[in-house]
Amino acid sequence: MNYPIETDGLRIYLSQIERYPVLDRQKEYILALEYRDGRSEEAA
Repeated sequence: MNYPIETDGLRIYLSQIERYPVLDRQKEYILALEYRDGRSEEAA
């Protein structure tokens, strides 16, 4: 089952929380920029 959890206006689903590690905000932001620029395999 997929129950949405509201956090900071984002919906995070329980299945995604189980599958992906929770990153701190700074690392998440850096990975998002690297993914946008196509520089990081880890971000994908």
